[in-house]
This record gives sequence, C-alpha cells and structure tokens, in this order.
Amino acid sequence: MFNNPPSVPTRTFFLTRDTTNQAVPGGLPNNEVRIKFAMDQAFYNCEVSLNKAYLYYSWYNVTSKLGNTNFSISIPTDNLNPPTRVAYSITLPDGIYEYTDINKYLENFLHSNGFYFENSTTGEIIYPVQIFLDTIQYKISIKTYALNGTGLPNGGTGWTWAGSPLPSIAYHPMFTIPTPSNPDAAAGGNNPQYTSISRMLGIPPGSYPPNTYNTTPIYTVASTYAPQITIQNMILFNCNLANDINSGQYSHCIGQFKPEGSSGQLLTFMDQQPTWHPITDGMYPYIDVTIVDDHNQPYVIQDPIFGVVLQVRQRRS
Repeated sequence: MFNNPPSVPTRTFFLTRDTTNQAVPGGLPNNEVRIKFAMDQAFYNCEVSLNKAYLYYSWYNVTSKLGNTNFSISIPTDNLNPPTRVAYSITLPDGIYEYTDINKYLENFLHSNGFYFENSTTGEIIYPVQIFLDTIQYKISIKTYALNGTGLPNGGTGWTWAGSPLPSIAYHPMFTIPTPSNPDAAAGGNNPQYTSISRMLGIPPGSYPPNTYNTTPIYTVASTYAPQITIQNMILFNCNLANDINSGQYSHCIGQFKPEGSSGQLLTFMDQQPTWHPITDGMYPYIDVTIVDDHNQPYVIQDPIFGVVLQVRQRRS
C-alpha cells in the first residue's frame, strides 16, 4: 500500500488557436481557446500553471462600450458676451488609438469643416484646437487659439481663416469632455463601464476654455491626474481547471502580465517561476483558457491567433 498517493508526472498541454482552428461547435469568442479530449480526463489532487502564452496586440482601447469615444467642439461666431456658438459632436470610431491618432482625427474634422488657420505665403496650417502629449511632464494638453489669430506667428499677419480674412472674434473654440454616467470615472476611477475620454486625457469633464474666455490669444489646459491611453492595463489568463478559493473573483486566474508594445505586435509571456493553482477534483471534457483584463472583463481581440502552454502536476502543497 502507498502511504502517499503515487507520483503523477507533470503533463504539458498546448492550446492553440489559428486561422484553421478558430472555433468549436457553437462558436468561441476571440479571447478564448479550448482543447477538447476524446475522453473525459481525471484530475484529482492536481494543480495547474501557465508556462507560456503568445498573442497579438489587437484589442481596441476606444469603444462605445468603454464610453470613451465622444467629445465636442463649439466654434464662436461673434463677439457677444457670451458668444454665440455652433457645437459639433465628434465620435471616434471604435479602434486602437494613440494620442496622435486622436489629434489627427480632430484635425481632419476641423479641416473638412474649414476651421483652420493658413499661412497665405507658405501654406502652413495651424488648427485652432489641438491635443498633444507632453512626455516630459507625463501630461496631455488641450491647446486653443483665439479666432482672430493674435496667437499665431507674427500676431496673425499673413494668415487667413481657411482662405478668408481672419475673423475679429477674440473668443476661442471650446473643447468639451462629457461627464461619464458614474462620477468615479471623472476622478480617475477604473470601472470600465463608466469611463469617458476624460480618463484617457487625465482632464476632468468640462469645457476648455470656459465659454467667455478671451483673456489670452492662446489657452492651454493640462492633465490633473495621470492620463491612461487604455484602462485595460493587465492581461489575465483564466482557466476552467483552476479554482483558487482565496482569490475571490480571480479564482480562475493562472497568470497575468502587463502588455508592452504597439498595435499588431506579437506579445509573449513566459513564467520562469510558474505559480501553481489548485484544480477542483473531477472529470473534465476539455481545458479552456480565456483572456480577460484586470477588471475581469473579456478582451475584444481582433486577431484571434494566440496560444498558451499549460502544465498540470500532482498537488504539492
């Protein structure tokens, strides 16, 4: 008789998903991979670890679901106090954005509507509203110009308003960040269901500059809390085998890492000192791994090609 259970060798499982094997009958979302056994497998007194994983950086950081696609611009049309304004709502299409992409989308909108300054000699264009990243201060800034052009080089001499004479309006365009449905997001909260573009910019909801601002020819507002281009800061791997009752909502998590890279880049995770997680005793028809973020929300992955390597061994603790 054995005084202790017999030693069970470590077993390695490769779960891959590619263009020829993207789904099982009934369909799997792009953040999930599964290996189905020909016969149910018994896992008793065992534990599981994540050894290696790879996937492409292909999930959107700006989506209507995240609530960070919208902002608005209003253009003053006279020198009244307060000025008459025409407001334009701008919605970013769902996608993968850097700050330069957001500013480029804003510039394209302004240009297509004739809202820009142009140097009549050189053809240089300056937009009256700009978003830019200050990498030294780790802040995002919104910059606006008075429409009369006094903030331009040479005080506006030699400049036009989209080919027409500069208007005499001393007021600025106004950039408005909407208030999210939960004030937690306005204070830099992380709930993915209640964010707005304010979280990305690090600037509280509101209008910048204020409606009647005409004090200086150039206005700038900067982040008051750390801007986050994405609120999905970690990649977590959930496995149906794992059941760590001490980990709360993360009881199925077998590994995590912070994605570092750019859109389309291959990300690789390898755990040199794997963490082992208890498996609930039972018979299993398959092993399933799902990729979620640090809020335990599924990643909406555009490129479904990814793979993981798991190891299962007899429990040692």
